[in-house]
Amino acid sequence: MTGPMTLRTLLRSPLLHFCLIGACIFAGYALLDDTPPQPAPDAITLSPDEADRIVQQFRMTWNRSPSVAELDRLMQAWALEEALVREARALGLARGDPVIRQRLTQKMNFIAEGSAAGATADDATLQAHLEAHPDTFRRPATLAFQQIPLTPDQADQAPALLATLEDGADPAWIATCPDGLSGGTIRIEGLERTNTDTLVRYEPEPGRVLTHRLTSSDTAFTIAADAGVFEVLQSYIALGFTHILEGLDHLLFVLALLLLVPTPRALFWAVTAFTLAHSLTLAAASMGVLTVPSPPVEAVIALSIVFLAYELTLPPDRRDPLSMRAPWLVSFAFGLVHGLGFAGALREIGLPDGDAPIALFAFNLGVEAGQLAFIGIVLAAWAAIQRILPALRRHTRALTLGTSYAIGSISTFWLIDRIAAF
Repeated sequence: MTGPMTLRTLLRSPLLHFCLIGACIFAGYALLDDTPPQPAPDAITLSPDEADRIVQQFRMTWNRSPSVAELDRLMQAWALEEALVREARALGLARGDPVIRQRLTQKMNFIAEGSAAGATADDATLQAHLEAHPDTFRRPATLAFQQIPLTPDQADQAPALLATLEDGADPAWIATCPDGLSGGTIRIEGLERTNTDTLVRYEPEPGRVLTHRLTSSDTAFTIAADAGVFEVLQSYIALGFTHILEGLDHLLFVLALLLLVPTPRALFWAVTAFTLAHSLTLAAASMGVLTVPSPPVEAVIALSIVFLAYELTLPPDRRDPLSMRAPWLVSFAFGLVHGLGFAGALREIGLPDGDAPIALFAFNLGVEAGQLAFIGIVLAAWAAIQRILPALRRHTRALTLGTSYAIGSISTFWLIDRIAAF
């Protein structure tokens, strides 16, 4: 009897149901996406030939092979250069540029001259000629220059610009504001035609770097006359609030926690523990004290939601004793993982150099505000539904079970999808 009973128990297990439904969603999603797998249009791939060219160029310059660290920096520099070249082509910056036109003409002349050359000398002849004329072929010293075009009306700004560059400024985009930044408007043209969010960093005064987020629906902002700590707080609170409301996985975890915890007092302590836990790991990861790869973190976040959803499918007397006696401890443990997920998003945004602790506090405050807003909306909606349809109170268990299956199936799909992406 043990075998059949064990199989029957397995077939009735909500975890198995979650896995089956999540796998079906994953398979259906893959089948509906009938486009052949291709590299993303913005993917940058370094070919073996290009890697060899970079190494050979380094050897010719320094008469030695690059170290592992140097090779890594060379590859990163090449990838950045390739990204900038692609973006420049997409923006049409090469059209009508006399410098680029001249370079292309020179290259075509070199190709034409090489094609018209006579027979190639053998190695012995070339070696003898090299030994007879060493100064002709000695590699001269080289200097690297960066060209920064100025329009005719900017000619008088050249000395000040040179001084700024000598101080270490990045010449990607330099603007002179004679009257200061206060009251000025920064706008990114064409941002409304994209799905890109842009974080603008600016320095209203020496040593104070501030940030502002621009989106496709908000492409400009005006720098406040009294830009300071308040500006940092306002910007990062909004970023944290937006992030939590856009993070469906975090919201489903909070929803499952709401359904699992039986009393308002226990809910208060569970939410407080979750807040404290993710605040700790968010701070540690954002400050570089703790470094964890993002893919495993995202997978464990999905697994934490599966765990809560499974607990919800069980009657209260069959649930894990720990989740019933100390739900705050469970939420604290999972909150540590969710904090690492928040930190991943914050790393993409970046922290201002002079106000990193304030920005971190503000981002966390925004996350908590969004979390509390979501909890308030859920509780208010449930209270309104119960008032409109009082008969639903008799079916609370069925509603909880259906909700738990929806949460568990979606989170299992996320788990499979995120593991498959490793």
